[in-house]
Parts: sequence; C-alpha cells; structure tokens
Amino acid sequence: MLPNHGWIGCTRCYEAGASPRLIGDDPRPSWRIEGPNGAWGASEPLVVVLGFSRGARQSKPLPFDDRPFHGMRGALTKIMQSLGLLSESDHIGKHINANERDFHFASLFRCSISMFDPRKNEYSKSGGGILVRFLEAAETREVAHNCTEQFLKGLPPRTRLVLLLGNSDKYVKGCRSLVQRLYPDVRPLNSVAYGNGQVTWVHCIHAAAQGRHVPEFVAGADTAIGRKLLPAQEAVATSGVIPLLQAGS
Repeated sequence: MLPNHGWIGCTRCYEAGASPRLIGDDPRPSWRIEGPNGAWGASEPLVVVLGFSRGARQSKPLPFDDRPFHGMRGALTKIMQSLGLLSESDHIGKHINANERDFHFASLFRCSISMFDPRKNEYSKSGGGILVRFLEAAETREVAHNCTEQFLKGLPPRTRLVLLLGNSDKYVKGCRSLVQRLYPDVRPLNSVAYGNGQVTWVHCIHAAAQGRHVPEFVAGADTAIGRKLLPAQEAVATSGVIPLLQAGS
C-alpha cells in the first residue's frame, strides 16, 4: 500500500531526523531538502499522480488538503481531462481528500527540494531546470534512490497508472532510469511512457509550466509540446485504467 492520507514523517535521508539537510560541497551546497512529507487520497489507488516535489506555493501554511498542486489545480484538471482521466464536469479538487478511492496525489520526491540560485543568493524550489538537474546530479542520487524505493517499490496490485508531471526528454529518461532500478522488467512504450504490463508510467506537461505550454499540450497543438499529447493518451489507454475509473471499479 501507498502511505495513508496525511503527513508521513519519513526521515530516511536525514541524520537524527534533522530537517532541512544541505547536500553538496561547502561553502555553498547546491541542494536543500526539507520535510515534512505527505500523501493525499487513496492508499490503494488506480492512478498515482506525482509532481516533482513540494514547491513554494505548496509549502505555505495552508490546510492540509489545500496543499497539493495549490495554484495549478485548474491546469492539472485540464491535463487529466485531456488524457481521459477526468470527465469534463470533474475537478481534481473533488478527489484530494481522505475519502478518495481511485487517486493518490503526491510528489515523486516527497520532501521539498530547493536548488541554490547564485543570482538571488538563496535556495529556490523552482526554475533553473531543477527537475532535470536534481536527477542528473551525483550528490542527489542517494536521495532520489531512497525516496523512490521508499514510496514506489511494491505498488498496490490495484494500481494501473502512474502519471508524472514533467515531460522533457531528459526528465523522462531520468525518471525511467529510477523506475527501472525498482522494476527491471519495465520497458519504454513510446517517447513519454514506459511500463511492464502491470503498471504504466506516463509523463505529461507539468501543470505549472509557463506560457502556452499547458494550452498547447491539452489541445494537441502542432508544436513540440502539443505533439506529446497523443503518445501520452495512447499510453494511458494501454494501461486499461479509463474503463475502470468510469465503472468505479
């Protein structure tokens, strides 16, 4: 089972439970991770929806159920509708609660990750290619391995689909490598998806993407971003999860 709805309290990557933790060489380590870490929705879901990590907006002092994808829920709803995971009248806000049965919401990396920005002389939770740079950095590999092993190894038998927000080629490649470490039988399905016949892992545009990226994706526009909708739709369909969601199974 995935973690139950609520704060998790994982301290695997910290010494003596100390948070935050700086990672990298002195005098200015490149990375900072900090708890707490949480889970929202079902612990035995059909679909797992994973952002990258808890960003600045999700780290504000909000009610627990308001935190996931705060400030981007409208965009995420449109993305999931474009993939057939939500009906036109549905909204993800209806599913982020302790009574949810079909969806689990969280981050790929459950702690909040920040990268040092030398221009601002501070740690930032977004920008600067943080998704890909975290996956590629040697000093963060242990954290990435720990977190995916802790929360994604041995998914519930009912789970059919993992939807990951972020679909740049480098991010897809980095995430696939992490997943194949846990499930050696996972193979690429197309440019944005991989799976093993039991669980399908599909990448879509991040709901916080700037400019025209989200509208282009959901419209399947003839752009680099828009052309990634069709392979994502095909992989979601291959997972078999849509009729199960529609039937309430």
